[in-house]
Amino acid sequence: MPFNELFSAALELIGNYVPWVILAIARPFGFTMLFAVFAWAKLDSAVLRMAFALGISLPLLANGVPSYGPDELAIPFFMVLLKEIGLGAVLGLVASIPLAIAMAGGGIVDVYRGALDGGNDPSGGAGSTYGTVFAVVALWLFANIGGFQIITDAIYSSYAVWPVNSPMPEFKPGADVLLQILEKILLGAIVLAGPLLVIMFFSDIIHLISAKFGKQINITHLAFSSKNLIAAMVLPLFLLVTVRLFKEEWSFLPNIVDFAQGIFV
Repeated sequence: MPFNELFSAALELIGNYVPWVILAIARPFGFTMLFAVFAWAKLDSAVLRMAFALGISLPLLANGVPSYGPDELAIPFFMVLLKEIGLGAVLGLVASIPLAIAMAGGGIVDVYRGALDGGNDPSGGAGSTYGTVFAVVALWLFANIGGFQIITDAIYSSYAVWPVNSPMPEFKPGADVLLQILEKILLGAIVLAGPLLVIMFFSDIIHLISAKFGKQINITHLAFSSKNLIAAMVLPLFLLVTVRLFKEEWSFLPNIVDFAQGIFV
């Protein structure tokens, strides 16, 4: 075969595959954009995210590409690409709920003990000391339960709900789903922070009673110091409790597609 014909055939083959490879990568890559584990695990470079997305996309192309061309899709190719990235981002946001619970729970504890300056968390938000500790525990458990395998299965299962060649699903009107996400985060954070808050609250009660008998006691400074000391002493034991709590929170991962379905009509 002449070189020109061989070169033309190679270009045609590449041209047939490239659009479908791009679409196969789009949803996993969109997932990595909002899945907070990538930032916390220091996997936030574009190369690593793309490598993850490419690794997930390869099995999707194992049986070849569709017989029709990209111009025969239900909606224009560029809109399909945006839809795939958007769906992946929604799944990544939903899958990040357990880490959001960790940060919110730690933030509640830090607010009550009067330590607000915890720096920035790796995902770009404002962090707190105990929030960072809880997030690290949650991240360790994510790796321990095989979290990446679970989210990979969830991404694959999402194609049965929203095929590539389907129109863009419409978001449900109103803020019901957003409120559900916030409710899940707040309830989880309160359950997580609750035991430490109760212990520190009893410490405050003891100081208030002591202030009635010792007028010279500086209750403000003493309460602040004792709450931080108690929180530090109880933390090692409390982390054992958080392991069980976060195992329950991460058990939500296989159901992220079902939860995300509630976002759309």
